[in-house]
Amino acid sequence: MGNLTYSFAGRTVIITGAARGIGLELTRFFAAAGANTVAVDFDADVLEAEAGPTGALCLQADVGDTADVTRVVAAVV
Repeated sequence: MGNLTYSFAGRTVIITGAARGIGLELTRFFAAAGANTVAVDFDADVLEAEAGPTGALCLQADVGDTADVTRVVAAVV
């Protein structure tokens, strides 16, 4: 990310689907840009292995489950 020109220092970003694909790349981007990054995915093992090294707070949740979403928001705020 040598061309990174954005700073998200002091900002908090919650990314769902963060264990793979676009969600994982967004997690890497925002973490590198200085954001307090929260990575959320249903697959906790893959999430921790892939997004964990970015320094993101990794939380297992099913975003289709209201109780899980409420728990994630409570952990972040």
